[in-house]
Amino acid sequence: MNSIHPNKTISRIWAVILILSLFLILAGTFEFFQFDNPKTNNRISALGFILQVAYYGKEYYYKVILPKKKRR
Repeated sequence: MNSIHPNKTISRIWAVILILSLFLILAGTFEFFQFDNPKTNNRISALGFILQVAYYGKEYYYKVILPKKKRR
């Protein structure tokens, strides 16, 4: 099975998304902001994880799935 290697060139939009996701995860975990609804911090953290899943899902798709489709 081929190993997954990240792209050497990352576009600026994806770099911003990864930094934003890190900030959202940290803000949701350590509760930097106080909200009336306690579930809001959990949702902020979950949004950060969803952004990371989107990024790494894109990497997986372009490195593993797309080459398999080209072989057919």
